[in-house]
Amino acid sequence: MSITSITQRGTTEDFGLQVARGQIPYHKHVYKFGQNAVVGDSVETIWSQEGLYSYPPSATTMTVSSSNTNDTSAGTGARTVLISGLDGNYDEISETITMNGQTPVTTTNSFLRVNRALVLTAGSGEANAGIIYVGTGT
Repeated sequence: MSITSITQRGTTEDFGLQVARGQIPYHKHVYKFGQNAVVGDSVETIWSQEGLYSYPPSATTMTVSSSNTNDTSAGTGARTVLISGLDGNYDEISETITMNGQTPVTTTNSFLRVNRALVLTAGSGEANAGIIYVGTGT
């Protein structure tokens, strides 16, 4: 089955729509989501913290930790977490981190952006026990 495009018929359509349809080589659609329950009438980033998100000025290693000591390699919570984002060239990268509870674990890769974190494996709790933090600080 061949899928045709409106653009193949001589009309134009939105670039983002063409990307989502897989019609633009070397581009792809990425679904981004977030929440900020306290947005008022000022500009804020849509993420779980308040205020504007501050991006690192260059690619850097990240630290990954939890608010709960059960998120460890042998704990009942999150054991491994997949971090996905962009490197200094804006190429996609990912890395799997073995959790160590509240003790930060440093990534091997340097990230310019972190797009998402996903618990890959968990203990008997079947999910992360605490809040998983990914950032440039401790």
